[in-house]
Amino acid sequence: MRSQNSPVIPQASRRNQKCLTNRFRTVILLILLLHACKKDYVDEIDLEAIAALPEQHPIVVVNFWATWCPPCLQEIPYFVRLHKMRPDVHVIGISVDDPALDREVFKFVKQYRMPYPVYLRERLDRKSKGPEWATIVDMVPITYIFKEGKLHNTIYGAVEKWEELQDAVDKAPGEYLGFGDDEDENEESFSESED
Repeated sequence: MRSQNSPVIPQASRRNQKCLTNRFRTVILLILLLHACKKDYVDEIDLEAIAALPEQHPIVVVNFWATWCPPCLQEIPYFVRLHKMRPDVHVIGISVDDPALDREVFKFVKQYRMPYPVYLRERLDRKSKGPEWATIVDMVPITYIFKEGKLHNTIYGAVEKWEELQDAVDKAPGEYLGFGDDEDENEESFSESED
């Protein structure tokens, strides 16, 4: 028997409640399924999209790397740090691995906790057209720094110190060569040997 204070719920409202409960369960199941089916590969990027990258942000750092390249993997923490510490800099990683290895590249992205966008460069052939800086990547790692859409600095080889990456981003074009700190010593020793 019902007490006088308890509301009487009509039969139609009970059906509506069940319908809402079932819809809620369906939505929860869909969310769980979508979460379970999340992407486990890295998207490919074509040369046209690569050419547009420098225009996407005032300061863009494009790092070409590969999973088989130990120096590439050693420098990833510096790019992760740059991404986290410098919101004014847009970091992008482009793997030059074979596009068939998209899941392997994804594993490296997860393992190295790369929070910035990472792409897999499309397979190039002799007919591929794009910016010279993106098509003639014959060694990795190589990093291009763009400011206001123009090439600002290039780092040939791996970034070995945090300060190197900061200098390449912040110093004027041409001030940073990316070959380490021994250029002056090498120049002096070369000029001495000419005498």
